[in-house]
Amino acid sequence: MLRFLSLLPNTWPAILAAEGALDPADRRNRLLRRQAALWRKTPPSEPVIAAGLVGGFAALDELLGVVAGLPQGAVILPGLDRSCGPELWDAIASDPAHPQYLVARLLGTLEIAPDDVRDWPISAPRPALSGREPRLRLVAEAMRPAR
Repeated sequence: MLRFLSLLPNTWPAILAAEGALDPADRRNRLLRRQAALWRKTPPSEPVIAAGLVGGFAALDELLGVVAGLPQGAVILPGLDRSCGPELWDAIASDPAHPQYLVARLLGTLEIAPDDVRDWPISAPRPALSGREPRLRLVAEAMRPAR
């Protein structure tokens, strides 16, 4: 089986070259980097919102960083737990099995502390949690890294 699987990395590049094609991941990365370069050079005049993405690979992290820096750019992070202190965030950032790992990694790449992330929408007041807060705290505690 291992011998069979070794065929792929040895033959796939030659197949792509013969067909004048790109590996799908390479194509995706090139497109994301090209978009990041374009927006750096010519920022769009309309709002750009990246919602629900947490990065996970360098080209997407780069594009999210560019979006966050655009005049009307926003990156909406899903489920960001800002109740964690710096030590806990360091533990999360070193635990790939943790649900917040990619968020922590993206924030580290962008050099943004979780406390510096603003609520969205910025103009709307945060709704009262009315009894949900103890449950949210319990879930946050359950998600702490095992160590």
